[in-house]
Amino acid sequence: MRLVCIGLGWLLVFAGLLSLAYDVVLWMDFGTYHAIPLGQMVFDLWPALLPNLQAGVQRYLHPAIWDPGIQSLLLMPGWLVFGAPGVILVILCRRRRKGMFR
Repeated sequence: MRLVCIGLGWLLVFAGLLSLAYDVVLWMDFGTYHAIPLGQMVFDLWPALLPNLQAGVQRYLHPAIWDPGIQSLLLMPGWLVFGAPGVILVILCRRRRKGMFR
């Protein structure tokens, strides 16, 4: 279980780094830094996903899951949405040392 946790954590960290690299490339092209929201990145990669996902969540689950929940995640920078949970998983799932100086 620890190996799956570490693997997922590093995968999320890698996705966060890719997202940050995308921001840096756009920063170098335009000269100003604007963090690209996760929703914009998803729309650039797969335009039909978000409208279909929104309709499915609101129709079959609950509208409140989409509007304050998923929508707020889509407005955050992609590197933060992926990187922060990845770092937390890697830290929480790492192998613990038994002694203070070992």
